[in-house]
Amino acid sequence: MNVAFVFMAVVLFSVNGNAQFKYGGRVGLNVANMAGDYTDGQEPSMLLSFHVGAVGQYEFSEKFFVSPEINYSAKGFTQEYESRGSILGIETNTKFDLTARLNYIEVPVHVGVKLTDSFVLKVGPYFGFLAGVKQEGTTEVEVAGVVTKTDFSSTSDAGINSTDFGLNMGVQVQLPNGFGVEGRYGLGLSNTASEGNDAFQNRVLSFGITYLLGGE
Repeated sequence: MNVAFVFMAVVLFSVNGNAQFKYGGRVGLNVANMAGDYTDGQEPSMLLSFHVGAVGQYEFSEKFFVSPEINYSAKGFTQEYESRGSILGIETNTKFDLTARLNYIEVPVHVGVKLTDSFVLKVGPYFGFLAGVKQEGTTEVEVAGVVTKTDFSSTSDAGINSTDFGLNMGVQVQLPNGFGVEGRYGLGLSNTASEGNDAFQNRVLSFGITYLLGGE
């Protein structure tokens, strides 16, 4: 699917004769994780990453606006766990350390409500298209006191869905000079796994800075 076409279609659909048009950019920090079906003790931890993109804002009244965006958003998780077992009565200990990065081109469409001139609530869906994967880590196996350490790295997207869908919810403080500060939570609703019976969903808490031009 042509992401730019989707973005422009949303923009054109949002415009009416009385709308005030603003446009600009956004950049910030992602605190990402992956919810899902995990074995006890193998739950993932957060991954610090980033987002950057372009934003449009169509104010069709003093209180309400529609805000389509197109973003590059880096998501993923870290995972570290240890398991013990035995082979022919010999104790084994395996340590696993993984960092998984899932990068998306995202097209959110938010509806904004201005509670005051500067304080805004936003909510709306996002549509994501997988742009790249990087998984890297270490497996360390100890058998009878002998440790074997293996590093691994992969950019394969096998087993990962090429699209993502979810809901964004956030707040923004908009300053008169065009700058804004925002925080939002992205709740992934679709399964990121394309194989197997387990379900996994993206979770992202993001903080960013926006800058808007245009308007009156």
